[in-house]
Amino acid sequence: MNYCFKNPVFCFNPIPGRTAGFVAFFLLISFLGISKSKAADSLLQKRLDTLISVQAQLIELDSLSKSIEQRSRKLRKKLEALPTFSLTAPLVSIKGEAPVVIEKDTVWIISNGVGILTPEQRAREIEKRLNDLVESDGFEPDSLHVIQSGEQYFILYRN
Repeated sequence: MNYCFKNPVFCFNPIPGRTAGFVAFFLLISFLGISKSKAADSLLQKRLDTLISVQAQLIELDSLSKSIEQRSRKLRKKLEALPTFSLTAPLVSIKGEAPVVIEKDTVWIISNGVGILTPEQRAREIEKRLNDLVESDGFEPDSLHVIQSGEQYFILYRN
């Protein structure tokens, strides 16, 4: 008698007394082969998932890098567009005057306090405001103006 399991590869002729042992051996070998195959497939799937994750992270890093480069170029252009001041000798404060210094350049000197602010406090506040303005995202150097009125100078940005 022939036994076939839906596939001609699994057909065999039983030998009296050895059929049960053969079937058990055959099933054990088949099971071990399937288990190894499933384990290998599982391991390959994990490696594939890891590679896909790493690739997604690399794409995100590349995008962030490009964004940083664009921001850096934009800030360099703004910095290059700013007027520069250079002095052959640093200005020295006299009579309680305070220099307004931006990027190691003395822009002008504050000689009078206003209200409770000393000239030094006014100079530091002007420096802070100008640096904050230059570092802001929407800063446009062409919109910065210095206007003189008598002996006073006013810094205007946009309107």
